[in-house]
Amino acid sequence: MGVVGDQLDAVEVQAISPDGEITVKLGTGDAVDVQFKSDEYFKSVPHETLSHQLGRALTLLAVGRIRKRHQILEAEGFEVYGEDDAHWDKRVRVFREKRAQVKAAGRSPKRHIAIATVGLRDFKVRFERDVTRRLSRSEFSGEFGGAVAAVISEYSAQMTQLKTAMFT
Repeated sequence: MGVVGDQLDAVEVQAISPDGEITVKLGTGDAVDVQFKSDEYFKSVPHETLSHQLGRALTLLAVGRIRKRHQILEAEGFEVYGEDDAHWDKRVRVFREKRAQVKAAGRSPKRHIAIATVGLRDFKVRFERDVTRRLSRSEFSGEFGGAVAAVISEYSAQMTQLKTAMFT
């Protein structure tokens, strides 16, 4: 793909959690940064709320990344089919169904945070209840970024296997 591949790899997106308190950024090379509006929110928000908000932010991030990548492909003259568009090739239809079911999981470097996804559409974020008391925002961001990178790596490996099985 050359230039187009480079453009796709350089896509940067950000998403804000539904409660507006968390911003997650995905940069070049799958570098992830998470920022909280305040230290007070980070330290006092209930564990379940933080997990849920981070999961929703990751879903929004994934959707944003897909949209930006589709825009690049369309601008370069590629035909991009939406998920709801019927495709004439049965293999493509089956591939889409299987892709939507691909499961991936990853853990942070120090194993404080675990993230799981199905089809990059639904993300579950889990971490130890007291992790926001033990880690600074910066440390948490590093751990979170590591867990996201692990999920992306696992998902990419699963997708490579699926594409190989379906199209070679």
